[in-house]
Amino acid sequence: MIPLHDESARLLRAGLAVSAATIAAIALGAARAESFHGPYAGAAASYESFSGALSGAAFKAYAGWNIPLGKDWVLAPEVSLAASTAEASETRETAAFTEATRVSIDRQRGAEPRLGRRLSEELLIYAACGWQRFAVDARTTRRPRPCNACTPRQCEIGFDEDVWTIGAGVELALSRRLTLRGAYAFAEGDAYHRHGLTAGLALQF
Repeated sequence: MIPLHDESARLLRAGLAVSAATIAAIALGAARAESFHGPYAGAAASYESFSGALSGAAFKAYAGWNIPLGKDWVLAPEVSLAASTAEASETRETAAFTEATRVSIDRQRGAEPRLGRRLSEELLIYAACGWQRFAVDARTTRRPRPCNACTPRQCEIGFDEDVWTIGAGVELALSRRLTLRGAYAFAEGDAYHRHGLTAGLALQF
């Protein structure tokens, strides 16, 4: 026969285990329910390919606010700031001169609201469209031929290119606070168009 105090201890341990499991399940459910909700900020890396043989990496900081629309939909105004390494070089030679041109993309900034649908508590798919502006720098150096102690002629210009963007992505909630995203975006402007693939990690507040 099991002593009463031993049986009580076993019942107490079992009750505590059940309570702990229940509390953990409730906490996990609450954490999942709060995914894709509220403000967030993150960092991302992209590979970008521009018209004119321009290509390179971009590193971006972004921030936004997830606003639930009913049970499954999320609207997220988002802004971003990025630095790009995309550049292209071209050399042209004639009988009279050699001309070298280098074009590079500098800083980028924009606003791209997202509209997403939750497929589960941890998975969101979304479409995004918006506006971006990036800086274009171009330098041309022309050397006469033949060049004996000559001074090259240089011409440098810079301008801002405004583009409209559209894209789609998927975002995974790794925890209540941490999300991982992957996205594709296309941009079209007066001088350039761009294709971009992005991976980002964000912290929800």
